[in-house]
Amino acid sequence: MQNINAILSSTDHRTWSYPTKNWLWYQEWNDAIFLHYKVDYDLLRELVPQRLQIETFEDDPWISIVLFKMDRIRPRSLPAVYPISFFNEVNIRTYVSIEDKSGVYFLDIIADNRISCFLAKQFSDLPYRYQRIGRDNHSFNSNDIGFSYKVGDYIDHKSQRDIWLTERYCL
Repeated sequence: MQNINAILSSTDHRTWSYPTKNWLWYQEWNDAIFLHYKVDYDLLRELVPQRLQIETFEDDPWISIVLFKMDRIRPRSLPAVYPISFFNEVNIRTYVSIEDKSGVYFLDIIADNRISCFLAKQFSDLPYRYQRIGRDNHSFNSNDIGFSYKVGDYIDHKSQRDIWLTERYCL
């Protein structure tokens, strides 16, 4: 795992510069699983605010289900606090732009920590909601989603689609 200084000093892959202000929040996404699906444009358009342009890759819109362990989330000036700084989370997102800035739009966010969901809703406009989440090294389940998985081989080169789906720095 890279340390925060190594991560922040690697910028050649970014589409725009870091903000000049100090960061406000720290968080880690660990043990992430990305599931990507092509979807019908008209169906997606009904779910995304009109002011946002739905982006496509090779003429297809996509949604992604991103599952991960949220670890050490905290304000810049405070330490991580158990239990609110550690929990499982699922993002269901799509790919959008506004004013020529590409990013993601969250269709749904579930987390398995009631306090963290409450706080996230207070500090952001993100659609957090609580739901029990079960996860081990080979399976995932919640009220809405369940599947088994196997970790494959390491990929050392990202395809153009991989980059398009994962290199997003705006929400």
